[in-house]
Amino acid sequence: MVITGQVAALEIPNHRKTPVFVHGSSNRQCFDFPKFIMDYILKNPKSWKLWKKFIQTCKWFFDKNPIVVISCLHLDNFNNINGFSTCSTQQCNNVHDRPIKLINAPFKLWITELLKIVDHDDATAKSLIPHKNEKLVSFEKILESLPQIQAIDYIFMNDGRDVTPNTVKKIAEMEHVKKCYRMNLTNIPPNFDFDAFSKFMLDNKQVCYVLVFYDDTITEEYMVKIRAFAEKLKTENYGNHCRPAIFLNDIDLVNDNNGDEDDIVNP
Repeated sequence: MVITGQVAALEIPNHRKTPVFVHGSSNRQCFDFPKFIMDYILKNPKSWKLWKKFIQTCKWFFDKNPIVVISCLHLDNFNNINGFSTCSTQQCNNVHDRPIKLINAPFKLWITELLKIVDHDDATAKSLIPHKNEKLVSFEKILESLPQIQAIDYIFMNDGRDVTPNTVKKIAEMEHVKKCYRMNLTNIPPNFDFDAFSKFMLDNKQVCYVLVFYDDTITEEYMVKIRAFAEKLKTENYGNHCRPAIFLNDIDLVNDNNGDEDDIVNP
């Protein structure tokens, strides 16, 4: 089936001249399956690869459930189209050379590899994450809205406004977060429940953690907790898993032994 035309509504420049179709141009379809089965398939695609096959095979799927599959979404304030862009290649190669205009976009995005936002303007998160008129989108709300996430790289706000008293508790309840292969958290504020998160780390060693703290944003009491946990991690059994790195400013409290790696025990 040859699909031609231009997706003007998507407002994504088609630099590669790939044939696409006009949103809303599909004809009435007669499927062999009952309507309730087709509705279920339409609303519950099991994977992005399967969804791409659906929309490439039949326009009806996209018209009824407009989901655009992209490998990555980057926020770049220096980009001249709303700051958002993706990579024009099949996989994310960190060039983000294809601008995307998301203002009043008539479609949803299925991001298969990477969502990278380097910006502390909360309006950005609100434009991407479903929210019920909250003044601020919290860290756990962002994670909750990304059930297919595989890696987390996050920089907290300087004042810790994106952390709530239940942030760590809610993260610990998210099964999809436990399946991530990497979690990099930077500029962790003192209102982040480190005791609860320490337990989460020990219970989920399959995740590779990198935590970054700065002594000008945390209290002395909080710093004592960090150092004590870092000492515990030096002798904790991690087997074949990645031993966490905990940075205080530029110093790795777990793995930095003045060049003497023999002091780190990994039974």
